[in-house]
Amino acid sequence: MYCWSQGVFPVSRFCLVCRSDNTEIYAQGQDFEYMSSERAYHIRRCRTCGLLFLEDKPMISDIQKLYSDRYYTVNPQSPLYLKGLIYRTKLRGDLKRVVRLIKAYRCGSILECGCGNIQKLISLRKVFSRERLRLVGIDILLTREAKEAARQHDIELYEGDVSILDDYHHIGQFDLILMSQILEHLYQPAEALAVIKKHMNAKAKILIETPSPSGLDFILFRRRFWGGYHIPRHFYVFSRSSLGSLLEQIGFRTVKKGFMSSPGFWIISLRNALGLNSIKRSASPWEFISFHNLFVVSIFTFIDFVAKFLFLGTSNQFVVAENVSMSTERSSS
Repeated sequence: MYCWSQGVFPVSRFCLVCRSDNTEIYAQGQDFEYMSSERAYHIRRCRTCGLLFLEDKPMISDIQKLYSDRYYTVNPQSPLYLKGLIYRTKLRGDLKRVVRLIKAYRCGSILECGCGNIQKLISLRKVFSRERLRLVGIDILLTREAKEAARQHDIELYEGDVSILDDYHHIGQFDLILMSQILEHLYQPAEALAVIKKHMNAKAKILIETPSPSGLDFILFRRRFWGGYHIPRHFYVFSRSSLGSLLEQIGFRTVKKGFMSSPGFWIISLRNALGLNSIKRSASPWEFISFHNLFVVSIFTFIDFVAKFLFLGTSNQFVVAENVSMSTERSSS
């Protein structure tokens, strides 16, 4: 499936989901945001299922280098660093979706894959302070601050990829799995989902939030500058069809799906097109286009709200799915 280009980059022209080689070069770009290299990357599109994927992925051993201390999630100087009212509003919105699921399905054990600064898990601990929730987080890299906060709030943390879950005997123990903006970053998402599925119990659900090539911003910037490509950090961008097919192959059944507002991809797309990076502010008069500008964020949030109201897509989708084999066993018993 893979061949080697110049001995450095693994190149694939095959679709991960439907295994078809009926793919085409759809877009081309570079690391506009962090300038990790000057080379051009190619985005391929599967003509069968609509999956978009990075043709020439970085080496697995080099992936961590793409998330240095200049990355927006840990770099306060970044125009994309979330803070203040905008960050609190986003966190509240994310939290509401998770709280509804926990209450609806009476979840007692939650695993967040890609937990980052663990603020979502801390917020869940506070919301359910009178109930005994087991909260677990896993991420490829955890800061010292996150580890200390986890100890203070009785949250279990594991550093590494999802495969290390097998080392801690969590088979079938979780009621709810959270994967927010993580699936697209995985080198082998199908294998990761299969591992996660083993750790879901009979009533468990999985909530996946991931970019979608459906929004107006995608239509406008799809050939080069679209922020959802996040070149070269997003290896896959799933259409609704391809995401559903992948989950079905792993053994999941979709319970609910929909779109969410995505002002971030609007902002990143525009910054890419205007030559602005995500490392720090420049002297450009266009620097007001950032995650720090409440008016700008509100404008693009409203555009996506209208798109959802009109039953159009946005560049951010969610899926709630359940284990097919487990749900089948429950119904037959």
